[in-house]
Amino acid sequence: MRASEKKKSSALLLRQGVKSEFADYLHLLGFKRDRMNDASGLSYFYRRILSERHDLVEVTFDQYHKPQFVIEFGVIPLEGIIDSYGRGIPVNEVRCYQLVEHGRLYRSCFLSIGKWFGISSIEGALFDLEVLANKEIRRSIHLFQQVEDWFQKGIIGRNVILSKNIHNEAGVAKQAMIAKGIWPPDGWTENDERRLKM
Repeated sequence: MRASEKKKSSALLLRQGVKSEFADYLHLLGFKRDRMNDASGLSYFYRRILSERHDLVEVTFDQYHKPQFVIEFGVIPLEGIIDSYGRGIPVNEVRCYQLVEHGRLYRSCFLSIGKWFGISSIEGALFDLEVLANKEIRRSIHLFQQVEDWFQKGIIGRNVILSKNIHNEAGVAKQAMIAKGIWPPDGWTENDERRLKM
């Protein structure tokens, strides 16, 4: 099998594992697959609806179809969020990248190596791809307990990195653009205008 075929095969095996074994594990924790729009087809969304919030998990595969994926997560208030342009985003439409704070679960706590879950080209050349894919999915399931600890207790595990993006705070981009005299942004629609909350 050529290297490019092995890469495709590895990526496909990892996708199958995420859609089956990893999804089954999340289902046991109360998550359901969310059919949120993803034009690229590279992300899988899982949502747990609680009485006071929604917990969101996103599994995103490499855009160049390398056999690797990253797990992101965040908490969304029931009322949704107000994005940086001042638009109200309903709770069921919010994605992790829109949150002021969200986290990532990494394969290794040594961030200089092995950040994403996946199969390296060296491993793929030496070992059985199916065995490697199964091992990586099991690793992601094992490490996901750190995400659950953050959701339930606010504990930040060794493989979890939390990001705070102040540029996502409500209305920040709108206020900056108004100050520069360039509001509204290119591509602004009537629908965007209707969703303004500030």
